[in-house]
Amino acid sequence: MLKKSYKIILLLILTALFLSCSKNTDTLSKPNTKKNLSNNKILDKKVLNNKIVIKRISLEESKSIVEKRKENKLIVIDIRTKQEYDMGHIENSKNIDFYKNFKENINKLDKTKKYLIYCRSSNRSRNALQVMKSLNFQYVLEMDMGIKHWKRNGWKLVQ
Repeated sequence: MLKKSYKIILLLILTALFLSCSKNTDTLSKPNTKKNLSNNKILDKKVLNNKIVIKRISLEESKSIVEKRKENKLIVIDIRTKQEYDMGHIENSKNIDFYKNFKENINKLDKTKKYLIYCRSSNRSRNALQVMKSLNFQYVLEMDMGIKHWKRNGWKLVQ
């Protein structure tokens, strides 16, 4: 009977250990929803100055941040090809092609500045976010869903 009790206790401990280890600890957060958009602390200067921020943000958050980028000293980077960029991009965004020596080109940037990156649909920017994280950038936001959804919402693009 005592052996059976030990087995049950051991099973409970292992289960608790497994559950605590299986929580998602990835530094990339899921996109924020409209519900918690108002609680977002991204633009809070305390958070910006004291914390490394590498994360994916919603399209709505991206738009809000782009509109306030001058006051937040944010640099917007379009990582699509030159041809895609020329067809329409966020005003004053910088084009750094993901397919042309991206790691080398992005590594030339100041890693202490604040960046928002985007591509067509988030596939390249998701990978670019990881590259920038590996290069020790301190503040990088990735626009979830990409420029095609920005355009679909009727938000301003320039050529």
